Amino acid sequence: MQSQQPGPITGHHDPYDFITNPKATPKKSLFSGTTGPKKILLIVGGLTIAVLVLSILAAAFGSGGGSKETYTTMLQQQAEIIRIADIGIKSAKDSPAQNLAITTKQTMESQTVAITAVATSAGFKIDKKQIAAGKNTETDEKLKNAEQINKFDEEFIVILKANLADYQKTLKTIYDSSKSKTSKETLDQNYTYVQSLIGNTAQDAKPGTSESTPATN
Repeated sequence: MQSQQPGPITGHHDPYDFITNPKATPKKSLFSGTTGPKKILLIVGGLTIAVLVLSILAAAFGSGGGSKETYTTMLQQQAEIIRIADIGIKSAKDSPAQNLAITTKQTMESQTVAITAVATSAGFKIDKKQIAAGKNTETDEKLKNAEQINKFDEEFIVILKANLADYQKTLKTIYDSSKSKTSKETLDQNYTYVQSLIGNTAQDAKPGTSESTPATN
């Protein structure tokens, strides 16, 4: 992946500050302040609206970038994350794991709509059977074993965050190849929401780091 230099910033506000200035003060996490299912659902509801608006714009203005294989991988990852989150919703014992499962599922469901729109705008139609092929049965076995020794929540959080980190890397790959400003905004928003879910564990893969500096369009 070749590094790109950021283009000039115009106006009084840089919409790509999150990706071009990684040292900037981070936004508050979804989990800052008081927590609870009601607050989480309200936050996710707001994020869903924002992502859906961006996805509609992305579909309208096109040129999302990336390859069909990359989009297929991303949609497979989203589907698998939703599936794992569903398991957590049913089996998690304590609030941290339960809240993470609920928020992750709803965030991924909204992002699936957004990424499908970006993929369609780039001229790719992904078969549902291909998406379903991304299921990892080893995950089920690990969670089943963890539940038997009363370690489900710990293992669930580790597995879910690892899947989210892999998903972020795919987001970054498509972001770097995108030629559309609107699609980049959609991908950037998705990245930010996932970063809020997993904290700083995927900081090294973040767009705008020394590994790859995206250009602004």
